Amino acid sequence: MRDGRVRFSPWSFLDLPHVSLSVSADRISVMRGDHTVLYLWLKRNRVETACFNFLLTPDQLAEAVAELRQTTGGLQGWIVPGLEYTRDTLTSSKHRPELLEALPSLLEASRDLPVAETWKQYQAKRARAEKTTRGHAKDVPAKPSRGKARAATRPRRTDPRR
Repeated sequence: MRDGRVRFSPWSFLDLPHVSLSVSADRISVMRGDHTVLYLWLKRNRVETACFNFLLTPDQLAEAVAELRQTTGGLQGWIVPGLEYTRDTLTSSKHRPELLEALPSLLEASRDLPVAETWKQYQAKRARAEKTTRGHAKDVPAKPSRGKARAATRPRRTDPRR
């Protein structure tokens, strides 16, 4: 649904009998055959973000995106977020360079797809946070560790017996 709530319908995958969903408390796994291709991460029973499986080959990812483009019921809206999240994660971790190389062309080819409103809000919030902290990081003092913070606020013991 538009606000990120999840509602399943068997009509979403009529032409794709090998696409199915596996639901747990914190995520929905989109399965293609017996392989997970996309994770939809939940927060308070709403989809918050999506990520494609890092273990897919570039060809498997392209096939998964092509098939998921045919789904209905809101799942299409999580393809671009899944690709973007996967790209950002792989870029920062330097793992799976062959998969990372395939992502820009898949993202470009998917720009015509709808994007979930929840993801748009998440991206806007993230952009505001980055804009706010950019250039000010040197002005912000480092947060003390919990141990030092507690020691600084703990009263001194004055009892000599201890």
